[in-house]
Amino acid sequence: MRDDCSEDEEGKSPWLRLPFFLLLWIGLLDLPHHIASVGNDTSWQRCLGYFLTHRFQCGVDYIWTYGPLGYFVNMVYDADLFWWKYAWELGVKFAFTWILWRWSRALRAGWMRAMFLGLTLYCLAGSVDTLYLICLVFMGLLPLRDAGCRASSRLLAGTILLAILSLTKFTFLLVGVGAWSVVLCAPGLTWRRRLLVAMGYPLSLVLVWTLLGQSLAHLPRFVSSSLEVARGYGEAMAKEGRIEPVYLGLAAGLCFLLFATVRPFSVLRRRENLLGIALLCAGTFMVWKHGFIRQDSHTAYFFGFLVVVPFAAEGLLGGPKTRPIRVLLLATTIVLGIVGRGIPLPIPWASHLLTNGIFALAPTRLARLLALEQKVLADEWALPKICGIVGNRPVDLLTYSQGVLFLNHLNYHPRPIFQSYSAYTSDLMEVNAAYYRGDRAPDFVLCRLQPIDDRFPAMEDSAALLEIFRRYRFVAQEKGLLLLERRDDKPTNAAESTVLLQKDIAFDEAIRLDEFGASAKLLSIRATDTFRGRLTKALFRSPHLSLDVTTANGEKHSFRLIPIMTETSFLVDPLLRNHDDLESYFLGGPLPRIRSLSIHADPEARNCFENRLSITVREFQRE
Repeated sequence: MRDDCSEDEEGKSPWLRLPFFLLLWIGLLDLPHHIASVGNDTSWQRCLGYFLTHRFQCGVDYIWTYGPLGYFVNMVYDADLFWWKYAWELGVKFAFTWILWRWSRALRAGWMRAMFLGLTLYCLAGSVDTLYLICLVFMGLLPLRDAGCRASSRLLAGTILLAILSLTKFTFLLVGVGAWSVVLCAPGLTWRRRLLVAMGYPLSLVLVWTLLGQSLAHLPRFVSSSLEVARGYGEAMAKEGRIEPVYLGLAAGLCFLLFATVRPFSVLRRRENLLGIALLCAGTFMVWKHGFIRQDSHTAYFFGFLVVVPFAAEGLLGGPKTRPIRVLLLATTIVLGIVGRGIPLPIPWASHLLTNGIFALAPTRLARLLALEQKVLADEWALPKICGIVGNRPVDLLTYSQGVLFLNHLNYHPRPIFQSYSAYTSDLMEVNAAYYRGDRAPDFVLCRLQPIDDRFPAMEDSAALLEIFRRYRFVAQEKGLLLLERRDDKPTNAAESTVLLQKDIAFDEAIRLDEFGASAKLLSIRATDTFRGRLTKALFRSPHLSLDVTTANGEKHSFRLIPIMTETSFLVDPLLRNHDDLESYFLGGPLPRIRSLSIHADPEARNCFENRLSITVREFQRE
């Protein structure tokens, strides 16, 4: 194991390095600057703060891929947590800056150290997920490379920080466990230090979990429910984009692998190097999936990671100072990463640094500005009629826009999967449906029909939506929100819906629904993946399917179809397209009726599914 991070080299000009260290620290800060209202992301981020302050049990009261500390890795304002968020940013980002700075000392060439820190500051400032992921990876690599990081005090501090970060997001928990395993298996540790690592991480994880008010019995539930959410994410949240970034990403990934492996076999076969390469490859694959499942908006995460990660391989594996092929591969990977990510514009980037510097020194000013902005949004989204009816009684909101609830100080009692688009497996849908059937169901539900990605509207959280149709009645509407109140009479749950049609169909085969009368109809669809389909989902993302419907008056509509979501029955007829249709449904008004439907897939997508699709049409009785 090489320990060539010399203290003499670090001590030559500390006063010249200090300003850049502070600049890097300030640049990596992500202070709160969003206010939650009707937006999707800001709403769920604000919910995480609400769950933390109200001691909601993770994995039970709410099911999400963020843990009890998940609020702190986002940038939404919560007045109750503002100072905790401010302290988190200063403390955690100082630790990240130290980690990155320490790793730069593992790079032999001065130009490479300068490039690494410069690219980190320029490309990772404001890129929260990428920054956390790369720092978690470095936390696993540092003890392999740096003898100073194998001191007992630093190992203990590292395991505690690793445990804290693991409770922010399930992805970070997986990477944290990987980093902990690498450190645990690192050569050169005394048995006392290895025992410290072995016991320190799980004990810190359990201690922080309980200090946050979480029941220890619910920790396995958090892991299992997060796995269930992750299981359906690749199919339900897939968003296609241009093919060029995919090829660019593959080329960049290939260059990184070549860069990491173009070294003598005697170097690669060392245990510490094998451990480090395994962690780097796992992190790269994870960020590849994260970046290209929702390609339209997430590819920057992957390319931002690729810009920095070759420096991790260089510091880990080392080698001769001059090796033209390595330098060429390093330069190619960095260029491809920057091109794929997009070059940050200098003015917004400089503005980010300046704003961070001002508010880091004047946090009360930031808090005051955010409070004023929140007041403006509260006036804009004030719901006096709804608030007068609901009072302090419990209320939930379908599908998202929970920020409106917080702006109106309503008593929020969410279903477990609290944003409808994420209830995409049968088990997750049943958890939400059971919530509305049980005694914990809220007295009121606010509805704002907002399907994402052009999905069929009634497909999202379909089982819960059907329970709402059965158990709630329309009360009022205000600013695009329907207020529903729980009915006193309880519908029977035992009656099974009458099956109207059950058959296998081919893609683009039309199914007539008007032949089955005027009753409301439920539809379920089961598609079987081919081997190619399973491989595509595992390594890339799910292909696109669409549900094409024709109404009784001849109008044609096409919606995104998610096979994993359609295994649970959803209301297909009448057609609910928006807020007005939902209001008409509760009030018994006229609605578009479906004459026929078909399922469409492009030729490339058809290769990922068996030729026959199993569909079932049932009659839906609200009473």
